[in-house]
Amino acid sequence: MQTIDNIRHVGMNHPVLVPVDFSNCSRAALIYAARMTADTRSPLLVLHVIHDKGNEPGFYRRHHDDNPLLPIADIASGMLEDWLYKVRREAPEFDNTLRPARTRLVSGLPGKRIVEVAEAEHAVMIVMGTRGRTGLSQLMRSSITEYVLAHACVPVTTLREGINTTREGQCLKFTSPVGGVISGDY
Repeated sequence: MQTIDNIRHVGMNHPVLVPVDFSNCSRAALIYAARMTADTRSPLLVLHVIHDKGNEPGFYRRHHDDNPLLPIADIASGMLEDWLYKVRREAPEFDNTLRPARTRLVSGLPGKRIVEVAEAEHAVMIVMGTRGRTGLSQLMRSSITEYVLAHACVPVTTLREGINTTREGQCLKFTSPVGGVISGDY
């Protein structure tokens, strides 16, 4: 497939960016990206964006801690590490690809920050999960995926919630930054 050939050609300095929100569709996207890059030299960069308006820094409370409030970045960092560890345990066949994956935590508006990090890190591709909202729920809520598809300067692969990433022969759609769609069996 052309996209995987591009990843192989670019080399090891340019990561495949996988934004995650700890959902099942993020898990599927990360496993898919690990499978796709397993035989390439491209590293994975796992990104979590804390939805933070900037002027109102958030705090999370951990129920098992004596400290009543902690900065949201501290909690999110621990959540990202724990989540990535669980994914590695659930998909041991990709441990060699997932273990060296870099993680990055940023705050801001998720769609915008994903695009900014992809540009700053010179990502070769973005692989992200989507819940695939349609109809009224799509109109009522602006889609992070739609924003990334419209603004990213690199190819974006989206996986809908419920995709079985372990099954061979899965048909997915790769949407290029110019809006064209390339289908392929994986």
